[in-house]
Order: sequence, then structure tokens, then C-alpha cells
Amino acid sequence: AVPPTGSSMAGGSEGAREAPQDEEEAPQGAETLEWEFLYPLPWEIVNYLLEEEKLQAPDDERVFVRRLDDGSFVWKYQVPTYARLVLPAELEWRDEVTVDGDKRLRTEKGRNVSLRSTVHMHEVSSWSAATDEDGFPATRYRKRIVMELSWLPSALRRRVLDGFRDGSLRCREAESLAMQHRVQEEFGGVDELMDYLRERNLPHEESKGDRWPAPLVERWTGRHVRVDP
Repeated sequence: AVPPTGSSMAGGSEGAREAPQDEEEAPQGAETLEWEFLYPLPWEIVNYLLEEEKLQAPDDERVFVRRLDDGSFVWKYQVPTYARLVLPAELEWRDEVTVDGDKRLRTEKGRNVSLRSTVHMHEVSSWSAATDEDGFPATRYRKRIVMELSWLPSALRRRVLDGFRDGSLRCREAESLAMQHRVQEEFGGVDELMDYLRERNLPHEESKGDRWPAPLVERWTGRHVRVDP
């Protein structure tokens, strides 16, 4: 059975707590915000389901995704015609994903590639092994955003960041419920999925040779997604 849910902003104890580390120096005047969420599922399961989700083709036809040889992802969004008076025709975002199966730590670092002269946005997300307040295995999500919008008043910049935080927490709550439902309906429960992952030595096998297991890579075949050779 799926263990009960802990607090969304804080939970019980955890093992090696890894805080997101922002390797990029924030520009002067940048705003920073951090928050947390606790998934009521073991880290191995959360990481596995996140890997699958990352490799799904986007539903939006204006979004194109490319995976580079170094394992990073480049997202390009075609801006609607009506917005091109103030924005370029295409916006680009880059994600770098690393998974350390030994430390049970997943890290995603993202930054905007477009509009760097006017907007600086750098975010670091981490998912680490934890336990909830009742001692059940859980996964702690931590997010840090650094945003520099010097042309916006400080109060508006804070509202933008607060909007990102609130939206992120709503997404994590919906994502957590969807994961719990899928674990039960598709795999029969937490123990069954954990057995499946142990048999395949995941996530450790994912870091050897090809970054992604072949069945997942095959999903990157669509009109909007391309896998680099």
C-alpha cells in the first residue's frame, strides 16, 4: 500500500539532506526563493517515474525538445504571433539532469537561454531520499530559483517569484497524487514496483553506457521530439 502523505512543506527526518546548489553566480539585485515538498513514495520510485515523464513528447505543438549528447535537454517554445511584438519568435530553455543512485539524489538545473540580456532565471531542483513524520520512505523535493528582472519594481518581482512557488507546489501535489495512483493501478503497489526496479538495478544501470534505458528512449520519436545520435 502507498504510505500516508507527510507535510508538503516539511516532513520527518531524512538521510543525507542535499540542498540544491546554484553553481551560477547570481547577478546583483537578483531575487532568490526556495521551497520544499515531500512525496510519500520512496526515492527510487519517484526518480523512475520522473525519468519516464521527462522522456515523454510534449502535447503542445509549439514546444520542441532535444536531448543533447551530454544528457541535457533543450526546450524551444514557438511564441504566438500576437506576442512577437515584445518577445522573439522562439524562446529557449536548457535543463541539465544528473542522477546519483548511490547518494539517492536527482538534480535538475535549468536556465533560460533566450533573453539573457534582460532576464536572468536559474533554477535548481533536487529530489533526495527521506522519511515522513511516521517513518515511511519518502522523497524530499527542494527548489531554488534565482531571477533577475531589474526593469520590474521589486514588489512585482516578488509577486512573480511567489507565483512560481505557488504554481510549483500545486504541480507537485498533482504529480504526487498521479504517481501514487499509477503505482497502485499499473504496478500493484509500492513493494511490487520496488522489486521491479531492484531486478533491473535502477537507477544505477542508467548511468552506464546510454543515459536512458532503451524502452524509454524509444518514446522520443515524434513530430516534436528528436534524439541526437
